[in-house]
Amino acid sequence: DDLDAIKLAALCLTTRDRAGYERICARMIKGQRASSDPQYIERTVRAYFSVPRLPDDPVAQQILELARKTELDARAWSDLGRGIAEYRMGNFQEARTLLSNSIKYPNPKMQGNVRPYLAMTCHHLGDETKARHYLQGAEHAVTKLEAEEVDYFWHERLLSRLALEDARQLIEGGE
Repeated sequence: DDLDAIKLAALCLTTRDRAGYERICARMIKGQRASSDPQYIERTVRAYFSVPRLPDDPVAQQILELARKTELDARAWSDLGRGIAEYRMGNFQEARTLLSNSIKYPNPKMQGNVRPYLAMTCHHLGDETKARHYLQGAEHAVTKLEAEEVDYFWHERLLSRLALEDARQLIEGGE
């Protein structure tokens, strides 16, 4: 199912198995095309956009358009998925708006995932003060998340750690 797939995608990325990750994403995309389930779509978006994508990638464009049309009851998670997609496609203003909505949700898993992307988004928008503020908050949120007891949503730890590493490299690496 979609929850198992996003867990496997996170595990493949953590173990640097890019080919396995791409196979899982392809399977999720194939299933997502046949699904109208908003949670399946949200998880597909988050899995696919966990790594940088080219703005002219037709699959990325298709998934982004689907994310834009999807509304979830759990709005914060929907905004997170779409915010990540907008960030990866270079739509930084839209990403900031969506991610700023998600950060209001106090769930530790949300905080660990949203803060690194807000840090990177602010960096691309030229706001280094906020970028470093969100990076510092991301460090704290991910550390707090990793200190929690492992539960059914363990993949959120992996995804947040990967996003934090991306944010550190971008902001502290001087790119």
